Amino acid sequence: MHILLVEDNLHDIFFVQRALKIMEKPVELHVVGDGEQALNFLFHREPYTRAAQPDLILLDLTMPRKTGMEVLAELEHDRQLKAIPVIILTSGAHPREIDRCYELGAKACFVKSMRLSELFTLMKATVDFWGMCQFPALTNDN
Repeated sequence: MHILLVEDNLHDIFFVQRALKIMEKPVELHVVGDGEQALNFLFHREPYTRAAQPDLILLDLTMPRKTGMEVLAELEHDRQLKAIPVIILTSGAHPREIDRCYELGAKACFVKSMRLSELFTLMKATVDFWGMCQFPALTNDN
């Protein structure tokens, strides 16, 4: 499974990386630090022209340059990219923000746990569930 983590908090990145390393299934993880980098990665813009499309996107909402909400809105307009499941991992969000995430195509929204054991459980469940799902093949034509 190939996961794109869009996160600007170094502690959160470290703990997600650590949780994914102990998975039974191999997980390839790419990390970008803001929404603009995420869109460059997903649309194969410099410096990510050779990046493979992820099977799953873990997206923080509060980031510099472009927010997670802005990323979701751009993905929603692309037929190929909106097929990639997006899971929101946020420190906390207003219920209206969560509603808007779902309107823009997010598949799930989770509040980041401060407890490492809960984060590990969440990452394991996420990888196990989405790793078993079948998705449409993504092609290069829009």
